[in-house]
Amino acid sequence: MKKENHNEEIRATRAGGFGGSDAATVLAIADRINNNLPLTTGQKHRLLQLKGLEECPTFDSPEIQAGRDFEDRLAEVLCPRGWDRETLLKGAKRTHFRVFAHADFCDKASNAVVEAKWSRKKNVNELLATYMPQLQWYYTLGVSDVTLMCETEDGQHTVTVERDEEMIDAIYNALDTIDNLFDNLDITIDEADDSQLPPDVLAIKNEIAIIKRRMAAEDARLKELNSELMHWMEGNEIWKVSGEDCTVTYVLPSVTTGFDAKKFEAEHPDVYAQYKTKITKKSAYLTIKVK
Repeated sequence: MKKENHNEEIRATRAGGFGGSDAATVLAIADRINNNLPLTTGQKHRLLQLKGLEECPTFDSPEIQAGRDFEDRLAEVLCPRGWDRETLLKGAKRTHFRVFAHADFCDKASNAVVEAKWSRKKNVNELLATYMPQLQWYYTLGVSDVTLMCETEDGQHTVTVERDEEMIDAIYNALDTIDNLFDNLDITIDEADDSQLPPDVLAIKNEIAIIKRRMAAEDARLKELNSELMHWMEGNEIWKVSGEDCTVTYVLPSVTTGFDAKKFEAEHPDVYAQYKTKITKKSAYLTIKVK
C-alpha cells in the first residue's frame, strides 16, 4: 500500500473508532470517568474526531520521517520473509465505535505482529514503558505474538512483548466504560491554544503579553527606585517631597485590626450564615499569566 493511501486510511479509521495508538488515551479517558473527573481538552478533541465532528489532524516532523525511514529499512528485511506491511486489524465492534489497529508488519501465518519505533530521546526500556498499552492492544485484537523492533541512540533492538493480562483486561474494561457512557460524556471544548486563534485575535494576545512583560520590568524598577528614595528620606528625616512632577509622602508604619471572617465562619457557622446576606456582583475580567 502506498504511504499516502495508508495515511488516509489511518485518518478515516480514526474518525470512526479507536486504534492502537489510542490505547493510552482510552485508558486515561476511562480512568477520569471512573474517578468522576472532567475529561482533558485533548481527550475531548479525540472523542470529537471519533464522532466525526472534528477533523483528525495530520502530523509530520523530522522525527516522524525518521520513523518512516526505519520502517522502510525493516520492510526490506521482513517483507521478503512473508510479512505484510501496514495491515489493518479489526477487533470486536462496540455500540458507538470500532476497535482496530494498523500493524506496521503482520505475519498472518503465525498471527504475529511487529511494531516499529524510532527514537533518539528514549532508550529501549523507556520505549517499552511508553508504548506498552499500544503493544498490549494487539493482544485484545486476537494477535498471538507481538514484537517491538526499535532503533534508539544505542542501536537496533528486538524485544518480545509478553502478554500482560492485567493491562489487557484494563483495556477491555476501558472500552466498555467509554461505550456505555458515550452519549453522556461532556466533550464541550472551552479552551483553545494559539494555533486555533484567528490571526487578529492572536496578534492582540501577543501584544498583551509584550505589554505585561514590559510592565513587569518597569514595576520591578519602580520598586527598586521607591526603596532608594525611601532610604534617603529616612536617613535625612524628610517626610514629604513636593515638586512639579509628583509629591512623595513618607507614611509611617502602622498597625490595623480587622475581622477574621473565615475563622468566625468556622467557629460560628450558624451565626455567620444569618448575616451573610450581602451580594456583590463583579464584572467579567481576564487573568493573564506571562511566561
